[in-house]
Amino acid sequence: LVGRMVDRSIRPLFKQGYNIETGLNCNLLSVDGVHNPEVASICAASAALTLSDVPWGPAIGAVQLGHVDGAIVVNPSRKLLARSKLNLVVAGTSSGLATMLEGDARCLDHKTFLDAIKIGLEQCAKIATSIEQLGQQMGKPKREFLPQSPSNRVASTSTTDQTALKSMVESSCSAKVTCVFLDHSLDKQARDKAMFQVRDTMITQIRELYPDVDVLLLNDLFSNLTKNIVRNLIFKENIRVDGRGSTDIRPISCAVNLHEPLHGSALFQRGQTQVLCTVALDSLHSAMKLDPITALTGGVKEKNFMLHYEFPGYATGELGKGGSRREL
Repeated sequence: LVGRMVDRSIRPLFKQGYNIETGLNCNLLSVDGVHNPEVASICAASAALTLSDVPWGPAIGAVQLGHVDGAIVVNPSRKLLARSKLNLVVAGTSSGLATMLEGDARCLDHKTFLDAIKIGLEQCAKIATSIEQLGQQMGKPKREFLPQSPSNRVASTSTTDQTALKSMVESSCSAKVTCVFLDHSLDKQARDKAMFQVRDTMITQIRELYPDVDVLLLNDLFSNLTKNIVRNLIFKENIRVDGRGSTDIRPISCAVNLHEPLHGSALFQRGQTQVLCTVALDSLHSAMKLDPITALTGGVKEKNFMLHYEFPGYATGELGKGGSRREL
């Protein structure tokens, strides 16, 4: 889970089209039992990328926030966090843009939560600024790379031609895509199918006029168009593609005791998201003995609740090679 927090914080800041395999390892060398090494790992990852030649940036900083005795506390100690109503990790840039939020709260009002995010971003900006200054003084020159996004891959397509193609894609697809998004009888799979039909028809028509046009470029232009339409419907018309308003949630269904031999089982479904949960009980002697670092930072020597989370590739129609960052 720490790896996921780091990944979510830095992933949006890689340059568009950068698809070179890049590994980033955070090695915990020591822990004092007071401060959270998870937050430090995000800042360390930011510093490492800033100093490297990897085309990434701007730098980010990360802080943890708590709410103790009616006040927001930045980077609370483990003891303070134990009685805090808020446990929030914020990562953001020097300009105040958030790249990652992770946390939970217990009966905390909306305004206080937003204030905590604002204070967190202010502190993140200070850390990110320091990292950027370090990068300017000691960082390597960023490497040159050939962007691999479809819009940049086609060197033979001039800016003027791309502008003309963009206009053709918009005139051919805007109305059709909007109609698909406003058809609230469609579920996600049916909506995707209708979108693909609009896209394929557009590509066929344009290739009849320009046989040498790159399909990847057209697909990229179509993808940008759909994102803009969805964004405009939400912010200007207050309409989401499935017909819900900004304050509506999907119907939720829950069923329990599906398998009698198990100690507990439940099926959760919201929209097309399904989660099957099972519970197995055992004696206290089967509690997991935690490693010294986890025991020191978490204050718990044994863990009597263990969650096995599985997100295999077939859950999203993908062919995976085994474990991934979404599967533990």
